[in-house]
Amino acid sequence: MVFDDMWMPSIRTVANFILTNRQYKIVSQPVENMLVLNKLADDNRDWCHFESFKISNPKRGRVASAVRQAVLQVSRITGTEGTLRQIQSRYQSKSKF
Repeated sequence: MVFDDMWMPSIRTVANFILTNRQYKIVSQPVENMLVLNKLADDNRDWCHFESFKISNPKRGRVASAVRQAVLQVSRITGTEGTLRQIQSRYQSKSKF
């Protein structure tokens, strides 16, 4: 299963539901704004099975996006964009979304 636009709180919320309540694992891939899931098994739990999951906050997503854009713009002006991208890629692989 593939999700694009992971910056959107609604997409992150659906992904959190699936990862919490279904049997999928995250597949590592190079595209930053995309989530790829691999189905591990058919879901044979009772129809009423449910576990609480994280609901993404749209305001926090917009603020974080604005801060990221500002930092990227400053790094371009100061000539440190390459270093910033290296740091970002190092930490990107450690976080889910």
